[in-house]
Order: sequence, then C-alpha cells, then structure tokens
Amino acid sequence: MSRSDRQDLARAAAQHLQIQSAESQLSTEKNALTTIAGVALVLADNDRLNNGTAYETVVGDVLSDHDRSLAYNIDFAFFGLAELAASRAYNDSDRRNTAIANWNTIFKNSYISPAVAQSNVFPRNLTTDPACGMTLGGMVFEYDDQTNRAVWTRMMTPWIMLSAQLANITGDMTYLQPAETSIQFIQKYLLDLTVASPDFVAHTFDATSCEPSYGSSTTLDIAPLIEGLSIAANLTGNQNYTQLLAELISRAVLGWSNQEGVMTEGSVDLGKGYMVHALLEARRSNTANDTLNSLIDTFLTIQFNAVWNNASLGNNNYNVSWIGDSGPSSSFDRMGSIEALHTLNAATAIAPAPPDQEPVAHPSINVRAIIGAVVGGVAGIAMCAIGLLICLRRKRSGGSAYANGAMELTAPPRGQPGVLEPYVLTVSDIRHSATTKGNPYSRVTDSSAANGNETAGGSMSDGPTEPPRQAADGLARRLENLIDALATRRNGAVEESPPLYEPRTTGTTAGQVRPGP
Repeated sequence: MSRSDRQDLARAAAQHLQIQSAESQLSTEKNALTTIAGVALVLADNDRLNNGTAYETVVGDVLSDHDRSLAYNIDFAFFGLAELAASRAYNDSDRRNTAIANWNTIFKNSYISPAVAQSNVFPRNLTTDPACGMTLGGMVFEYDDQTNRAVWTRMMTPWIMLSAQLANITGDMTYLQPAETSIQFIQKYLLDLTVASPDFVAHTFDATSCEPSYGSSTTLDIAPLIEGLSIAANLTGNQNYTQLLAELISRAVLGWSNQEGVMTEGSVDLGKGYMVHALLEARRSNTANDTLNSLIDTFLTIQFNAVWNNASLGNNNYNVSWIGDSGPSSSFDRMGSIEALHTLNAATAIAPAPPDQEPVAHPSINVRAIIGAVVGGVAGIAMCAIGLLICLRRKRSGGSAYANGAMELTAPPRGQPGVLEPYVLTVSDIRHSATTKGNPYSRVTDSSAANGNETAGGSMSDGPTEPPRQAADGLARRLENLIDALATRRNGAVEESPPLYEPRTTGTTAGQVRPGP
C-alpha cells in the first residue's frame, strides 16, 4: 500500500475522531482524562505528520478545557505530553510552557531527588530502612496528594517520557537529569530481565520495604519508558541506554502479542497506541541502527494490517481489539479509534517514499546484525529464541504453551503468564505472505484504499483463520538456524556467512516470489 493510501486512511480516521470529540461528547469521560489527552496527542501528531493545522482548534479546545483541572500525576504527565505534541505540530510556545508547568508540578511535589534519598528523610511521612531509602533517588509518587505514598510504574514511565521530550525539544538538559535518575530507579527496582515477557516489568512498588509487585503489568507500564529511553540514549550517547533500549523493545514486541505478532490488550489504558508511538520515536531517535529499525518496521506493519483487517467497525471507526472480526457498528469507540490512529500515523511515517523519491531498498533483518544490535547480548537473544522455539514446537505437536505452564528462561517467571509468540519476519516476508482474510499480513499487497474512507477489500465479516502451517514451519526453521548461529558464536567460532533459510511457499508456487505492494 502506498504512502498516500496510508495517509488517506489516517486522515479519514482523524476526521472521524475530531467529529466525535466535541466537548459535549468528551464531557462524559471526566474520569478518563488520559483518554482525553490521548485525543489531543494523536490528532496533533496527525497534523505534524501532514504538515497541517486541520485539528489545531479541536486540539486547543480539548487541552484548554481539561488541562486546568488535573489532580493526578499521571494526568499531569499525559496532558504534558499532549501539550508538547501540540507545541511541535503548531509551533505554539504557550503549549510548551503549559507542558513545563505540568512537569514542574510533578517535580516539586512527587519526585524524590538523589539528595533527598541520601538523607533518608522523606516527605509524606515515608519511613524506610536507610539501606532502602538511600537508593530511592528518581522515584515518583503516583498521586499529587501529599498523604498518598503509592508508587506505580504507569506513572513513572510517562514522567520519564515527558522529561526526555522536554530536554530534546527545549535543549535544556535540566529536564534530562531527573529522567536519567528515574530510568536508573526503574532499572534497579522495576525491571527483572531474568524472567519471561510480559512479566519482566513490575506494576507497583512499595517504598517502605523496597519491594516491587510483579504479575499484572500492561503495555502502558513499559511503552513510555521505551520512548523516553530512546530519546535519552540519543541525547547522551550512553551505550548502556542503547543496550537496555534494544532489550526492552525485543521484549515488548513479544510480551503482549499473540502468535501472529498482533498486540492483544483491550481498552484498559491506550497502551497499544502508546507502544506504537514509542516504537516510532525509537526509530526516529536511533536512525543509525538499521537492524533495530527493521524490527520496528516489521512490528508496526503487522499492527497496521491487524488494525485494517480486524478492527474496522465501518465509517472510519475502529474497535479496541485487533485480533478478530469486528463487524460493522454504529457505536463510536473512542479508545479504539485513538489507538488505531496511532497505528495509521505510524504506518504512514514508515511507508516507502513515492516512486520518484524511492530510496535504496531497506535490507531485510540479518541474523548477524540481530545478534549484535537488536538484543543486548548474545545470551539474551539465545534465551528468547530458544523460548520461542519451545513454544512453537509445543504448538506444532498439538500442545500449548499455556497448557504446559510458563516457560523458564534463566529464572522461573513470577506467576504463570505464559509466553506469547509473534512472527519474526522481515518486511519482505510480510509482503510475500498469504492473502487469507483474517491474517494480519493479508492486505499488504493490496494496491489502494477506498478514497481514504472505509477500508476496501474483502468482507470484514469473515472470521480470522489460523496462520498457514508453512508460515509456522518457516518460523521454526528460522529460529532453529538462529539458535545454531548463536551457539556457534557463543563457542567463539565465526561463521563465514549468515545461515540460509528455505523460501516460504505460502500463497505462491515454491520458489516463486510474490511481488510487493
């Protein structure tokens, strides 16, 4: 699908979201301020992508009507991010200043500086053992309320994202230092990279005992961290950040996705949309890492096709679910439409240039490069690949990863979350996949959209089908070859060439290549 076709789909979705986002409609969502901030952010992003001002008025109205009545830090953070999106789209310094004011509210009332942590004398009547308290620099409380000592990952990560964006946009590194301190706090207490996805990120933290709570994390816990970390890595050149970023991205694309690689979360908190947004920013901030960007492009393309195939409710309205038949509906789904527009915006941003501006073809993901760049270390990739291979083999033999319990990597996962299996495909692989309705890759080769309005193509009423056996077998072969390559490298040997893969035959005659879009 061409860039202009994707752009038309995104514009149509944005126009419908704008129509449905008048104050009269948003007034029913006073208790869902993060959703309202999401409306402003994604519409401003669409304008910035198109170098336009079509939604400037509605974005301004949404922000002005709600940004003065915030009470929770998570709302200060997400409205700050929406204000920055508007500032960037419309070159509006007032919006940037409002974002700074929101940041200051969190910084002054809820952020624990390293100096305060070292003193072990805390606000909010927090008492803790010095061995714990002196390590709490960078922690941010969930609520502005000075009597509440709750600490939630979902609050800390948008704070990091807001701080990093302010540093990047203003050039003032005053905002970067708290972001880095909070990143270090999260790395120390809220990430456990010895366990399987998605259980590697904690959901809450008890500041009295220095104990995190795992087992109920969502994409919103990790997506803003990925975006903030990608900016911090770019600004500082810190290789530790770069390595952590690659590790988090590789885990994020596994953790909340099904075996086709499609994110499966429902409508809890716009997490899927922010994950797409974060991965796109990571791609922009780290342009030198072709391999990581190829992985991101692949994942974003899968989400785009899932939204197009499985989430359309008709009339440019989208369901929050991307994994099954949505069918027509006259009921507007605001959260679904916000998340879909994030995905359509991203699909436009990564689309190839028009033919007269066609760049050099983007290389497919290379096993050697994956080993060196996508994951922070050979052992990490090997564990992920082995885990996926075990899961696939269970599935192919009639078993289930879920029925057999959670898989172990280097330590038993907390709880029993199971391990979800995405397709690990190159962009070329996706383009050449079968065109079965319900398959998240099926429409990449379609040549047009219906004038930017409702999606064209096959009926949305057809239910999804299981991925072809050849696709699963092909993935297993790739993983087996990857494991062999990793084992060779871990033993100190150097291959003369990357491992070869058998060509896919799905939807084509063996050896025949299906043309791309």
